[in-house]
Amino acid sequence: MAIDVEFIAHFRLITGVHKLSLDVEDVSIMDVIELLGRKYGSRFLDEILVKGELMEDILFLKNGDLINNDKEKLKDGDVLSLIPPAFGG
Repeated sequence: MAIDVEFIAHFRLITGVHKLSLDVEDVSIMDVIELLGRKYGSRFLDEILVKGELMEDILFLKNGDLINNDKEKLKDGDVLSLIPPAFGG
């Protein structure tokens, strides 16, 4: 099955791409993060994980809907958007 991953803001700078298509089977959001970590290395993982757990302030959208469960399964054609914490003041 194919899914798309969209990298927003800071994640786009780390990966160098806006969108990536992955051919995967039976994966959760966390599985995708681990795949991306293997592809983009520790710099990517350091921005998204703390002690092996997803940072609480990172937003994940699946097909435009906010997802709060990293065990959420993805299906063929899904779009997963990774949004870093907002900064500013």
